[in-house]
Amino acid sequence: MNWSISAFVIDGIRAAAASAAFLVLLLAIHPRHRHDCLAHKSADTLRSRNRSRRQFRHLLMDRIFKLSILALDEVSDALPRSITHAVSLVDPGTRPPASLEAIPASQRMALWMHDALDATRNKRPPSMADVTALCDFADRVDDKAPVHLLVHCHEGRSRSSAAAAILLVRMGIGTPTSVFDLILATRCPVWPNWTMIELGDTALRCGGALEQACHQAYAHVRETHPAWVDDPRPQNAFAVQKR
Repeated sequence: MNWSISAFVIDGIRAAAASAAFLVLLLAIHPRHRHDCLAHKSADTLRSRNRSRRQFRHLLMDRIFKLSILALDEVSDALPRSITHAVSLVDPGTRPPASLEAIPASQRMALWMHDALDATRNKRPPSMADVTALCDFADRVDDKAPVHLLVHCHEGRSRSSAAAAILLVRMGIGTPTSVFDLILATRCPVWPNWTMIELGDTALRCGGALEQACHQAYAHVRETHPAWVDDPRPQNAFAVQKR
């Protein structure tokens, strides 16, 4: 019995000595080679940390600003509580959704115009006064507080997307060349009202950059939603061209 215990103790001492010897050997390795031994684990850790940081940064951006573009019938009576600002672009004589009245009056605005390019057929197209009102509204948004901006028109495709582009550029959320990337990521297909885009390019002094970006957005929609471009009824908006 005593011998068995002694042998067990001796084996334990030998194992401990072997572990200590390995540790000493590892510490004695040149730092560059020791780094190589641990590089794989360190790289995995670094990638994991960078991924977490990116996810946190995206989450933070989402919490600071969010954009929603909707049609008139999509503006629910039970709006998400996160919506802080709303812009309605509706036909003359149309009342904005009553649910928007829950938003403070200073943080919502309604503009009355037709989705038209000119004043033919008794239509009231967007005007420079409308674009100026959008810019003034954007200037009043507190950029230090979380913002969830809702922009809607009747179909959520033309007036609302053009207005959103003007608002985002004015607020500094997007540049004239990149703003439609955010808009298309929010809602697609869209076909921004060209008259409003032209007026917005002038008011924002984009030098044609906003107009050029809008042409690129048109090209993207033509490629991805040709059925909707040919026949822009709501049901065709979901017919995505397979590449």
